[in-house]
Amino acid sequence: MADSLASLVWRDDRWLAENGGPQCLASADIAIQYLQGSPFTRDEPARAVSDMMMSGGASQQQLAESASLASQKRSIYKVLHEQPPHLFVIGRFDPSDASASAGSGGAPAPSSAAPACVFYIVDGAVYMAPNLHAVVASRTSRCAQLVSQAWAAL
Repeated sequence: MADSLASLVWRDDRWLAENGGPQCLASADIAIQYLQGSPFTRDEPARAVSDMMMSGGASQQQLAESASLASQKRSIYKVLHEQPPHLFVIGRFDPSDASASAGSGGAPAPSSAAPACVFYIVDGAVYMAPNLHAVVASRTSRCAQLVSQAWAAL
């Protein structure tokens, strides 16, 4: 799923218009709030709880356990670089990364943990940075195509 999202550009013109345009992204907190409305940040555990509630087939205990699990697995978003209101670079730290790299607090220490994913907000448009595998695969494919064209020209 992450690979398909790397080519997606998301912009919520309605939200921006209601809040004063792209200039309303004046702080890191607002930028993270805006990002969390995007398809990039839809947490699977939270969606599963929502689906269980809508179907009505789960007991109160199952719902409570699922909600507890969803809150434990929620990703942490941190602004890595900002130039308000035009540019925000936001990293997503997954709970497994956070517990491995953090102390007893559970929140990741940005200096010691690498983000699982990086997002850019540029003038209200949200982009997901491609991972290293996608970049290398794309470059290798392009290189192979060029070598094939060169051999065909000989």
